[in-house]
Amino acid sequence: MAHFNGINLKEWFSIEKVTRPLAPPIEHKTVTVPGRDGSYDNGVRLGERMISLDVWITAKSKDERQQKIRAVMGVLFTREPKPLFFDDEPDVFYNAKLSGSTDVDELLRFGKTTLTFVCSDPFKYDTQETKVNLNDGSTTVHYDGTYETKPRFKITFNQPVTHFEIKNHLNERILLGRPAAMTDTEIQREELVFQDNMGSVSSWVVPDYVDNGHIAGEMASDGSKFYAERYGHVVQPEAWQGPSLKRSIGVSLQDFRMDALVTLNNVGFETGMVEIYLLDANNQTVAKIGVEDIWKQVARVQGKFQLGRLNNRHQMYAHPVYSAGWNNYRGMLRIERVGNVYRPYWAKIEPDGRHVWQLSTMRYVDHNNQYDSRITQVQVGIRVWPLHKPLDQSVDQIKVFRINQPQTTTQIPYIAQAGDVIEIDTATHSIRKNGEVFLINDLSSEFFSLLRGENVLNITPGVAQVEMIYERRWL
Repeated sequence: MAHFNGINLKEWFSIEKVTRPLAPPIEHKTVTVPGRDGSYDNGVRLGERMISLDVWITAKSKDERQQKIRAVMGVLFTREPKPLFFDDEPDVFYNAKLSGSTDVDELLRFGKTTLTFVCSDPFKYDTQETKVNLNDGSTTVHYDGTYETKPRFKITFNQPVTHFEIKNHLNERILLGRPAAMTDTEIQREELVFQDNMGSVSSWVVPDYVDNGHIAGEMASDGSKFYAERYGHVVQPEAWQGPSLKRSIGVSLQDFRMDALVTLNNVGFETGMVEIYLLDANNQTVAKIGVEDIWKQVARVQGKFQLGRLNNRHQMYAHPVYSAGWNNYRGMLRIERVGNVYRPYWAKIEPDGRHVWQLSTMRYVDHNNQYDSRITQVQVGIRVWPLHKPLDQSVDQIKVFRINQPQTTTQIPYIAQAGDVIEIDTATHSIRKNGEVFLINDLSSEFFSLLRGENVLNITPGVAQVEMIYERRWL
């Protein structure tokens, strides 16, 4: 009859009564003016929707009842809203949380209570998304929900572009980048100059140096990633040890961005670290970034960033907001340098490509130009502490980009290349490019809604496949 947070409540309770209002509370907003009769109409506001279920739980004893309540409360209590739906409306759901007004003591003593769910978001939503492909130029979409909804857009580009616009029939628009005039020149700000998908170690050689430890063992590839096939015999004095390889990137770069995809599955294991070094032509470390779990009997991953070698280095450590947030890290390590400013970046990557638990606020300004050597090589290292169970860790991909800064106002950078995917969520006002937060929207952009009835959407320019996704909202 009722389902919440993935469970059928009927499996736990007998449900005697459901109180479910037909619509959320409608609050009329007015403004009164002294000396004037009546008031000014200032619109309406929809309040929270409350849903209650009168339930009782059967048990042969108080102890059995307590065990059942303990188990079910672990599912009913949530910090974030979860789907709540009913068998008589299987095609819609509510976003709900169990309210603090639910009398759990009554349930424990008498086996019955009223479960009260609060829907801060007062609408009902379709359980199935609606997807519409938007054609080049103009597309008319009929929306038949009883309340306007916020669409999402997935834009897959088939050629480079400096700007992109989605506009509705009310002239509300989302604008990314800016168009190039006939007198302007388009430039590629981030130019891919090196990519290794870690399919073979044949182009890599063993370096002569790693920080804080020893090179030992052997690196191997399974065709899709580098991993430590052996970590080697214990080297004295004991320190972090494991295999390391390096190779040329084929160019010499001043302004650059290096993106590495790495894996560090640490939960249930002991120690380990994955590091990416950027070297100059003299094999000196210019910069290094990594992730590591270095603690005894604690599963916790931290990030590290270093400029220079040990005898002349600047080092920074990074931690997610939640201490376990980077556990079982599968994600991005990035170093960017433009001029004398370094910016490291860490983020886990979800299966759908979204970057989460990202940390991108750190930066270092190299005022004295101590770490300004041009990079020519990349080095990878995978290490453990001797005689400890190693992590499941690997280097999965490395890309290096040359950053081309516009030199004049008539040079307009491309915002996307062929194959790039930009996703726009008008509900959260978020824009992501290839899963990563993307801050390129024009300040005049409006994250518009789909209105009841006919909506005419215009796409400019016609250089992409555009899919619009939405759930109908109901009062």
